[in-house]
Amino acid sequence: MRHPLVNIVTHPTNRMVPYKPGYDIDYDRLFAIAVETGTILEIDGAPSHLDMSGALARRAVAAGSWCASTATPIAPNCSTARCGSA
Repeated sequence: MRHPLVNIVTHPTNRMVPYKPGYDIDYDRLFAIAVETGTILEIDGAPSHLDMSGALARRAVAAGSWCASTATPIAPNCSTARCGSA
């Protein structure tokens, strides 16, 4: 996140509901570095991701992180541009 071209981290946990719980990393450190660098953390509300979880998103906000809420398109044959997902 300290690279000058990085301004957002998508899927911070890489969680895939119900198949993969996500990365086992030090999220408090991730949040601290996001605050330090001004990096936005994505909250993906798509049913297959729910990445970050509600509890983790609240921790990120409490730490001072900026978060962006998005949802991956779930309709068949739907491109991101056509459906307006961020």
